[in-house]
Amino acid sequence: MLGGSPWIVSKRQKTGVPFQIKLMDIPMQIIKGYEPYRISNNLFNIGSHDTINKRIKEVAKLCGIEKRTSFHCLRHNTFLSR
Repeated sequence: MLGGSPWIVSKRQKTGVPFQIKLMDIPMQIIKGYEPYRISNNLFNIGSHDTINKRIKEVAKLCGIEKRTSFHCLRHNTFLSR
């Protein structure tokens, strides 16, 4: 906490440049909602790269998307067309 408010304080992974992000009310509610499921010091249990890709493929299949999907593909697209 900085100045009585919660902040995320860290360094960028690639460049090492420090950053600070003040957490507003709604993000804090989301973080607190997931707190009982936390198994490490990370805010959320995201899983491995393979786990994320498997989940993305499952969701794409449920949505009827037949294109190949992956985290890498999705981070470069705002949406996938069918």
